[in-house]
Amino acid sequence: MIPSQYHHVEARHNERFKRVAKLADSGKERRREKRIVLEGVHLIQAYAESFGSQDLELYVTVEALKKTEVGSLAQTLHPRQVTVFSHALISELALVDNPSGIVAVAPTPSVTPVGDLHSSELWVVLEGVQDPGNMGSIFRTAAASGAGRVVLSRGCADPWSPKCLRGGMGAQFLIPLMTAVSIGEALNTFRGRILATVPRGGASVYGMDLRGNLALLFGGEGDGLSEDALGLALERVSLPMRKGVESINLAAAVAACCFERTRQLQSEARG
Repeated sequence: MIPSQYHHVEARHNERFKRVAKLADSGKERRREKRIVLEGVHLIQAYAESFGSQDLELYVTVEALKKTEVGSLAQTLHPRQVTVFSHALISELALVDNPSGIVAVAPTPSVTPVGDLHSSELWVVLEGVQDPGNMGSIFRTAAASGAGRVVLSRGCADPWSPKCLRGGMGAQFLIPLMTAVSIGEALNTFRGRILATVPRGGASVYGMDLRGNLALLFGGEGDGLSEDALGLALERVSLPMRKGVESINLAAAVAACCFERTRQLQSEARG
């Protein structure tokens, strides 16, 4: 039985469904409306915890509403914020083969302006990273390792796309972002060491002092860092790799570097 307090939609030509589908498919539309699309109850809860739920639009199936987490979330909202979609409509919006039955539309979070650096702050700087899955994983790593900021050059994947948000699992809501910027201009505000990561030829990251205010530059999956970006760095660092292996996944490289820094900071704290 469909809860009577909620609007119910089954037809693909319904204006509510058409709008949500367009937002899910089009970065241009998301930018125009200044809205993002969230899939899955945990991602939606993460957004609500960070920014509140007063402006959330929830789209759910009847089956999903029967689940405790989803039903509880819906009850925190005004009935006009909740629309019941048929399973077929929700499936059209889903990124996975077995959709959870819950999607939300919410205002795009504001990009945090650059403030004063804390002591021992890390910036993760990405140039030309185009894979949204990699991007989401990098956000999770940056948040988990305590980075103070992620900087995205022009040409990077949209950090607010549904795929990137799903990959980040809410990490975008925990860490300040600078998006679609000139790396050189962004780093003008940075007061600390700037290191460029390269596949080979740099000093081993495990022999480098990564403490203090540090900006780590990472290039895109195919081209790596541009000459302009390399020119901003004090030094170049690499991960030592077995002979014959050309490179590793970018998200894995970011994780290795960020958590080597974490290890060094913890060792310093232990004395």
